[in-house]
This record gives sequence, C-alpha cells and structure tokens, in this order.
Amino acid sequence: MPACKNNNLFPLLQIMLKALYLISLACISIPAFAKTIDIKSTHAYTENQTYYLDATFNIELTEEAQKALRHGIALEIHTQFQLQLERKWLWNKQVHEVLLIHRIEHFPLTGDYLTIDLRTGLRSSFNNLNAALNNISSISKMTLFNSNILAQEKNYIGRIRTYIDLESLPPPMRPQVYFSNSWDIKSEWYEWNIIK
Repeated sequence: MPACKNNNLFPLLQIMLKALYLISLACISIPAFAKTIDIKSTHAYTENQTYYLDATFNIELTEEAQKALRHGIALEIHTQFQLQLERKWLWNKQVHEVLLIHRIEHFPLTGDYLTIDLRTGLRSSFNNLNAALNNISSISKMTLFNSNILAQEKNYIGRIRTYIDLESLPPPMRPQVYFSNSWDIKSEWYEWNIIK
C-alpha cells in the first residue's frame, strides 16, 4: 500500500501556525485604552423611613473621551442604583431603580468646563477638567427608596455602578465608540446587603 503524501499540507500548516502567532502577538500588544471608574466609598443609611446613599468615585477619562469633550461633544455620566430581591433558585429580581445623570460640557472659547445635574438642574463651572470631574465624583444624600417597598422575611441587595452613557453621544459617533476600548469607561457593580 503506497504511503500517503502530505507534502502539500506542510506549507499550509506552516502558514496557519505563522498566522496564529501573529494574531497572538497582536492580542498581546493591544494597549488597554480604557480607564475604569472606581467606586471609592459608599454609605447607605435611613432617615424617616427613606433610604439614602453617599458615594465617592474616581473618574478618569481616556484621551479619546477628553478629545471629544474638547471638540464640543458633551458627555453624560450615569450613576445607576438598583434594588434587587434576592432569590435562591432564580436570578435576583429587580424591584426598584434610580438613575442620576451628570452632563459635562467644554467651552473652547473660554476653556471652562460646565457640569449639570440633570435631576436638579444645578450647574457648576470650572476652569479645568479635573475640578469638573471631582465635582461629579461625589454623591451626597441620593434618595434611593422608601422602606415600605421592602417585604418582611425577604433579603434585598443594593448595587450601584457609574459609566459614560454611549447612547447620549451624537448618532454619527456611536458606531465607532461601541466597539472601542477607549470608550469603555465604567465601574464594576458594587453590591451590599440592604438592612431592614
């Protein structure tokens, strides 16, 4: 029985191995553009049957986000709170949600930055980006929920996260930012048990 001739497969195998090698090198050398938003501290408490939250964040924008801001693109920074009913055999059920939205704008003529709390309408002006980010990286007495929505003998979890809302960007920008590491600016979910 004649031996199989695999001479034609060997060059193809070499090409495949080289391609895999180049792909792995490309993956290793991709820079991590995104800077995360870190939740530094949280404090939940009750007053007159209402739950409140104080929180501080560390917000850093990537160069791409800063560039967009300098060119007149406003950014929305969302802080999202969720109250979840803890369940053993199913995923947790969302009971309540609160969303805080801060908008940050830049005025190229003056070089000033404006932050707007879209819930209250409060506006603050700053002469540099760091001061503007520091202003919106602290939340004081955020109203979460009234305790009457908590059922007895049930366990609840509160959780928050903060992120740049890509949906608020101009429509022509969105296709390029959805898949860009430099626009993946967000915190992880931070969770805690709700004490009744």
